[in-house]
Amino acid sequence: MLFEATELTSEELALQAQVRSFLEAELPRGTFHPGLGMAAPRDRGFSRKLADHGLNVTYAYGSIVKGEERALIILGVSDVAEAEKVV
Repeated sequence: MLFEATELTSEELALQAQVRSFLEAELPRGTFHPGLGMAAPRDRGFSRKLADHGLNVTYAYGSIVKGEERALIILGVSDVAEAEKVV
């Protein structure tokens, strides 16, 4: 299956910048060990920060292009408006 490339809107770019800033502050490179699946390590402190904002991550998945430094992470949250305040 092939997908056509798209350009992000200014709002999407702003949200992307907010998410990247939040993750750089909360999960700086080298401070965590990424894991996959249900047996992966968990970070209760990070989970608590989400919970303190009333957010429940209902699903998550990701993708990365081999050799790239960044991955695409998709999170389904219970309250998108509140999630935007956190990130």
